[in-house]
Amino acid sequence: MLGAALSHDLFTVAERLSDRRIFQNSFQSAELDLAQEPSLRLTILNLFNRAKYEHNL
Repeated sequence: MLGAALSHDLFTVAERLSDRRIFQNSFQSAELDLAQEPSLRLTILNLFNRAKYEHNL
């Protein structure tokens, strides 16, 4: 269940990056200033924190 939710959330993040024409071929080539994207930054942080909590890491 977490896998599906996390996959959906990560897809949403990638889609948002794509919409802004920041996402280019891979995350390695993406240039993103998270300070300019506070809602995206919070989304990413929340995903990682949720995964850590749910897996007791």
